[in-house]
Amino acid sequence: MYHLEEDIIPGHEIEEVAYFSPDIYLQEPHQVAGVIHVFEKLARDSIVRPV
Repeated sequence: MYHLEEDIIPGHEIEEVAYFSPDIYLQEPHQVAGVIHVFEKLARDSIVRPV
């Protein structure tokens, strides 16, 4: 896993932080290309299942 050095605190344009699987994310009505890219990177690093 990637180690975070600080707590994630939503602010400015980010209203909340949520954790979800690639499968759940792809069911969202709108997806962000960058999030899918991150899931693909995590899959290549064997951290999550492939998207």
